[in-house]
Amino acid sequence: MENKKQPERVLFFNHVCDILGGAELSLLGLAESLQSGHGVEPLFLLPGEGTLAGAARDKGWEVRTSKYKSFDGWLHLPYYFMCLRFSNIIRGMKADIIHGNSLAAPA
Repeated sequence: MENKKQPERVLFFNHVCDILGGAELSLLGLAESLQSGHGVEPLFLLPGEGTLAGAARDKGWEVRTSKYKSFDGWLHLPYYFMCLRFSNIIRGMKADIIHGNSLAAPA
């Protein structure tokens, strides 16, 4: 019996939900290359609906959205709850690897 390995599920996390330029186009290209060349299953977590979410869905990829904002300071309860929410979403998506596509993404 052949043991079929499930594809790695890579969660791409981006701080914008629209295709604004090269970074988002590169992200889509990376996801597509990993899927076609390595059998990776791309997943996306974005801060809202937009052209990036639409482009990913058009390729048949799972997309989840969750609003977030940045917080300054060292003790912010909203930041804690945002991290907890992301943690639950990521667990639910069963991601094997998380790729943060931005220096602005709160990861």
